[in-house]
Amino acid sequence: MTVVHTETLRIVGGQRAEGIPPGVAVMPPPARRAHSRQEPFFLLQLDLGDEAASSLCRQVREIAAQSFWSSASSVTAALRQAVSEANRTLYSANLQAEPEDRRYGGLTCVAVTNGEVFIAQAGTAWACSLCGGLLERFPRAELSPLGTSSFAEVRLTYLMCQEGDTLLLAGDWLGDSVSDDALRHVLSREDMEALLDGLEQIGAGTDLSAVLARWTESTEVESVKPSPIPVPEPEPEPEPEPEGAIQVQPQAETVSQVKVRKRLFRKRERPERPPRPPRPSLRDRLSGVGRGVTGMAGAVGGGLGTLVRHMLPGQRQTARRRAPRQRELPEEDPRLMGGLALVIVVVVVVVTVLFWVRRGSDLQYQESISLAIQHATLAQETDDIEVARPYWNSVLANLEGLEDKAEVVALREEAYAALDLMDQVISVEPILLWDFGPAAVFRRVVIHGQSIYLLNSEAGSVYRLTLAESGDRVVEQDTAPVLVATGSDLNGHAVGRMIDMAWAGPGGQRISDALVVLEEGGSLIVYDPSWGMNRIYLGALPDQAVPVAQVAFRGRLYLLDPQTDQIWRYLPEDGGYPNRPEPYFAMQAPYPLDAARDMAIDGSVYILFAGGTLEKYFDGAGGRLDIKGVPSPEPAFVAVAASGNWTDGPLLLADSAGERIVALTSDGTFHAQLRGPEGLFRSLQTLALDEGPSRLFIVAGGKLYVVALDDVL
Repeated sequence: MTVVHTETLRIVGGQRAEGIPPGVAVMPPPARRAHSRQEPFFLLQLDLGDEAASSLCRQVREIAAQSFWSSASSVTAALRQAVSEANRTLYSANLQAEPEDRRYGGLTCVAVTNGEVFIAQAGTAWACSLCGGLLERFPRAELSPLGTSSFAEVRLTYLMCQEGDTLLLAGDWLGDSVSDDALRHVLSREDMEALLDGLEQIGAGTDLSAVLARWTESTEVESVKPSPIPVPEPEPEPEPEPEGAIQVQPQAETVSQVKVRKRLFRKRERPERPPRPPRPSLRDRLSGVGRGVTGMAGAVGGGLGTLVRHMLPGQRQTARRRAPRQRELPEEDPRLMGGLALVIVVVVVVVTVLFWVRRGSDLQYQESISLAIQHATLAQETDDIEVARPYWNSVLANLEGLEDKAEVVALREEAYAALDLMDQVISVEPILLWDFGPAAVFRRVVIHGQSIYLLNSEAGSVYRLTLAESGDRVVEQDTAPVLVATGSDLNGHAVGRMIDMAWAGPGGQRISDALVVLEEGGSLIVYDPSWGMNRIYLGALPDQAVPVAQVAFRGRLYLLDPQTDQIWRYLPEDGGYPNRPEPYFAMQAPYPLDAARDMAIDGSVYILFAGGTLEKYFDGAGGRLDIKGVPSPEPAFVAVAASGNWTDGPLLLADSAGERIVALTSDGTFHAQLRGPEGLFRSLQTLALDEGPSRLFIVAGGKLYVVALDDVL
């Protein structure tokens, strides 16, 4: 006969404590239980953290045990009900407690019956079994903590245990930090005390509680002996009384005592037999025989007369019933009957599947909605952004995939609005100005007045578009006019590969405005809307210099050169830049510029690198800018824009990973983020501010957009 041996372990302050922990229950069947509850054991292990009150643990434990033993359902349904009631109790306690006093955790309930083990778990619970040398851990997937919502996510496990198998229930300390080899080594020990010592060593001196169950072979055989029939002993004869003894006279019996004594000791009288009747004489016997023969002859004669009357024609004959003619059964077609049976089975299966799919969908929908409402309530009750954010994210996760009913849409909009407020999201409605096609890749966009210039360096073209007076559309035309293209003739020479462009305004000895396009080989293509286009040559750069970006600020021209780790600055003279450039850094840049990809200037110079890092310099001094507080996802900046009309920022960066425009203060602190409709800012390429600055121009996926910034930043 196999029996279950249970032990509990409690470690407090690194020392083993006596008694059963508040969150542990090892219960045989109580006297008052449901008739169907015949399980010999119910085990429970509750873990709500070290700071949980003992009264709360005992309350949750007692509710779970009472719910299990009082349930008249199946064992799995009873376990589910026990876990659900325990979760509902803990959730109600959390709603009434302050956020810092709320407790979450895990629960494991086990029902043991005839070598079968049923396990129900919820939250951050852990259990493992060693059955037949095979070690298994439960649950096999992470569950949401117990007490976070009114509905508990329950996982059921079924085991068959026999002699030598071991089951361990523990808290989250039994998680990934304990290896399978260590557990197998400890649980395989035969002596229970040695097993508990091993678990204490695994816990490494931390506060913990655990329940242990071991299936062993019982060595005690109880035999039931029949009780002997009691035989009354003879009454001893009275001894002679010594002389001088005091005679005790018996008391007189009452009338009732006399009646009882007579009833108990009266003699049973044997019932008298009835007198034997006298034997009949011969004459009486012969007379009885004659009467019998006469009766038999009368009965036979009456039967023959009735038979003759039924055979004669007449009223009696017409009243006879005609026996129904038995119909022959048709021959069965086995193929037809088999087909009908198959059709019936298929119909039953389809109807059953459809019913349970519909029922399961409805239950899942109600559970997801209820969970989303509960998490939204918890998020609204706290002022801590770090606490509220996971709740709002959980609301969106629970609503994912649900039908867009009114309550789903309202909850989703509420969650998005709350997250946008936390992340300082500014929703904008960009206006599409021109679609160049998804294959177009633009290096730079420059704004001057009502003119928009776009450089597609891969295609070797500079386009010019003209804004309408309203600013929300371009002047109608069939195709975007090309201002200049690689290979076209200019001053008797073909235009080379164009690297970058900028708008060079007046400053220093320069008094005119013009678009300047940096051409490979150290020359500039200058376009003045009033005087047309020509080419000028820059003062000689060092032989190894290969510029990759260009900006202009107050008449000066800045070229970013990763090859020499330098920014070359040209000063204007006589409408051009004939002199050699001066280095921006005294020696070279403090950090290598080999990964630099873009540059902007507003008095300070900002350098953007391919990895998304940003550097800031003023008059050659500065370094890496610490970007702080940008909400997830991790940004991947591809372009930077600044305006000289803004004093010390903000900076605008195109984030391709987050499909957004991120605004930073001049010291790198997150200020806000601009987001458009879903997918609109996908494949961001470049951006630019006009002189106002009141408008932002963005190029994404080959499309040009404009965003009004009035009262936005």
